[in-house]
Amino acid sequence: MLLDIPLGSITAEDILSLEREEVPEGKHLDYKECVYMDDTHGKDEFRKDVTAFANASGGDIVLGIKEASVNSGDEVRQIGQIVGLKDFKEEATKQRLYALLKDCIQPRLPGVDIRSVNIADKGYVLIIRIPRSFNPPHQVTMRGKDIVGQFQFWVRRGADNVRMDVDELRNAFLMSETQAERIRSFRMERLGKILAEDTFLPMEAGAKVVLHLVPQNAFGLGSRYDINTIAESLDALRLWGVNRRPNFDGIVAWSEDRNVGYTPAEKYIQVFRNGVLEIVTTDYFGVFGAQPRLNSKDLIYDMVEHLPKALNVQKELGVQSPVFLMLSLINVKEYGLTHTNVFQPLERAVLQLPEEICETFDVDAKAVLRPSFDMIWNAAGYEQCNFYDAAGNLHDPTRPRLR
Repeated sequence: MLLDIPLGSITAEDILSLEREEVPEGKHLDYKECVYMDDTHGKDEFRKDVTAFANASGGDIVLGIKEASVNSGDEVRQIGQIVGLKDFKEEATKQRLYALLKDCIQPRLPGVDIRSVNIADKGYVLIIRIPRSFNPPHQVTMRGKDIVGQFQFWVRRGADNVRMDVDELRNAFLMSETQAERIRSFRMERLGKILAEDTFLPMEAGAKVVLHLVPQNAFGLGSRYDINTIAESLDALRLWGVNRRPNFDGIVAWSEDRNVGYTPAEKYIQVFRNGVLEIVTTDYFGVFGAQPRLNSKDLIYDMVEHLPKALNVQKELGVQSPVFLMLSLINVKEYGLTHTNVFQPLERAVLQLPEEICETFDVDAKAVLRPSFDMIWNAAGYEQCNFYDAAGNLHDPTRPRLR
């Protein structure tokens, strides 16, 4: 199934096999001969098709493949015949389709990805990959003649898109609540174990930074990935040290504290088989001026630098976006922040910061992390993180600005 292949790994041969093997349209696959028209009908059709997959189990829409009917016993199947896209302008087309997702769909639908593949002697096809939504159902506000302003809910049923009935709507709302609860329960369970020092590797007791990156479909059926595919990537990054080994939950890489005799881990990254990443580190805590402090500068700059690299590990694993980002600080009640004018200890032992959403793997790390950083500064009695200027750019408040 095309959906089983990471979008970035799909080749011309994978597309050719759809035609050669007479793969029909189905629950996870739809063919379109040409790009959606840039008129009201085309826009409505695009949003309807995308939300139908998102409200079901996700899928791929392949543009540049013509539907062809074949008889299979008493059944007529719609198989694909590659025709390629005529006068195809890739960047303009992708930008136009992405823009359509920002309007007339509620709630917003993140995680849709688009990629072109060049087929020799046939031209380009465009693959629109839609993940199963973590927040269904999505409604479309139609703009077509005689239906302007009408709210519609669509779902993929077999090879067709159909209007959702009352039971399907009710089940979609329940599924959305259940999925969010599973993600939050996982986080609570893991934080409880870390607080109890039940970590994947022995670590020093005390304050820690914990980052969880949880794919929206991590707890769905069949969400299992081959962790061996990212072993070399972890070695190449060396962000979490040079040590690595498989374990029951997946694979763990770590760095040891060589300043003590029994070498506990300073930090580790656990890659779970369902695509979740757990990063735990003691790096940012110490005594500055006889006071326990969180090295806020190193925390911010390291997080902004390392988040895209951690997300890339998930991308290589084959995880689909969006990804929930959840940052936590534990055992930090007596700690103040460095690079602030007044020592003010954090008000809680555990700061469990609200989840943020990485809608794609190509995120603006400083922007997606800023709400979490602001809340850490709030917990120390400051209005906001002082490493951001009014325009949202990072800067070092300890250095005078050039004029």
